[in-house]
Amino acid sequence: MSHLSILTVACGLVLGAVAPAGAGEKTTSDVTRYVARSRTPAREAPARCGPRPRQRDLDVTIVLAQRRDDGWRPDRGRRWREPAIPERRDTYALLKGGALYVPDGGGTNGLYLGLEVGGGIERFLDVGLCVDYFHRQSRDLEVLFDSRDYQFPVHATITNFESSADLVPLGVTMRLKLPVASGPVAPFVSGTLAYEILHLGLFERNAPPRPYADILGDSETFTGFGWQAAAGVEVALSSTLGIYGEAGLHRSSPSQSAQVDGVPVDLRVDLDGAFLRAGLRFGM
Repeated sequence: MSHLSILTVACGLVLGAVAPAGAGEKTTSDVTRYVARSRTPAREAPARCGPRPRQRDLDVTIVLAQRRDDGWRPDRGRRWREPAIPERRDTYALLKGGALYVPDGGGTNGLYLGLEVGGGIERFLDVGLCVDYFHRQSRDLEVLFDSRDYQFPVHATITNFESSADLVPLGVTMRLKLPVASGPVAPFVSGTLAYEILHLGLFERNAPPRPYADILGDSETFTGFGWQAAAGVEVALSSTLGIYGEAGLHRSSPSQSAQVDGVPVDLRVDLDGAFLRAGLRFGM
């Protein structure tokens, strides 16, 4: 091969090495590009290869492989850029309403509300803080008189008996979405561990003497730990709103300590029952 051919091949290699990055170069969604622009004098080429350019723009592209879900984004412009801020976790708020049925309370059932706020740790796992509220009231009223002489009727009643129960569980909920979920429908199972506060109130007019009246008064408070297990389904209506329904079991025995003739006595309330609730899920 002649000296002329060798010089021609060398010029082609040099010009190809310093040429700008091609516009047809593909950009994938799982890489991040940093582009630094500099002006560097080109190498001297032999006279036979044409006039020497004074300087040439060099595009230096650094490609860093990243995971697809780590929050990095490709830079569409050819500039040096900082990594993108990772996407926010799937935080949510749940509003629930329904009923809690306690068989040992003579078929007692009452309003059972709930509020839960949390976030998604993984795609199929939610963890949240929750506060629930159960209320049950029974009353025996006696009508004293009705007056319709005024613009609106006036009713006069006397309370002969009133009994109320208010339960407030404060806990942590873990919800596992089943992998069979498809589209907007997501079945799940959940568990809750809570510290529960129960208040019992009692009023009875002309009440006969009750045994242990000195231990159990007209207003008593019981505390203790309890748990819930439930199964249900979520249906996403949009990216920030969904409907929610669950059915489950509630288990707890709040207690308090008392003394009878100097002997410690443990007082417990059985709150084992079942519940059914529905509500709304808000994405935040």
